[in-house]
Amino acid sequence: MIVHLSLFGYLRDEYRKDPGREKEFAVTLPEGSTVGDLLTHLAIPQRELMVVINPGVKENVLVINDAQGAWKRTPLQENDRVWFYPFLDGG
Repeated sequence: MIVHLSLFGYLRDEYRKDPGREKEFAVTLPEGSTVGDLLTHLAIPQRELMVVINPGVKENVLVINDAQGAWKRTPLQENDRVWFYPFLDGG
């Protein structure tokens, strides 16, 4: 299955497997994969992130900051668009 991924902030610099210029890129995953599987595939640490699935369509926003990790089981479907944002610190 193919999902379309966009990484933002430091995630784009540190975890993009191919350094192309396009913001969105395709990732191939096994059928039935979840958000947690996608993070594992990209080797992105499962710490505080915000995930948006299918922005503007059937938008589903997940905040990844709980130790239980229920968000990891959120299923992905063919051609889903997924955005990963890091939380920002500031003052």
